[in-house]
Amino acid sequence: MVVVTPIQERRGGMETVYVLIKTQPGLVEPILHEVASNPAVAEAVAVTGAYDILAKVEREFVTEALSVIVKELRQIEGVTSTETLVALRT
Repeated sequence: MVVVTPIQERRGGMETVYVLIKTQPGLVEPILHEVASNPAVAEAVAVTGAYDILAKVEREFVTEALSVIVKELRQIEGVTSTETLVALRT
């Protein structure tokens, strides 16, 4: 398993959204590094199964996190599909 985490501090009170990313064959590593370099991404890992990458996106508001996913992560060349999971607080 490859784990890429940008070096940055996380503030409390952030909303967390997970995004599962499918990539074109052979592009997991470069896409993983591009996803991890996004300032909204707290963590990104290559995974096995139906998806290739799991990314944890943290923003002050869920709508901001969703905007990052739609406008930035989904636009990375080689990303074929995504599934978004909004973390619930209990």
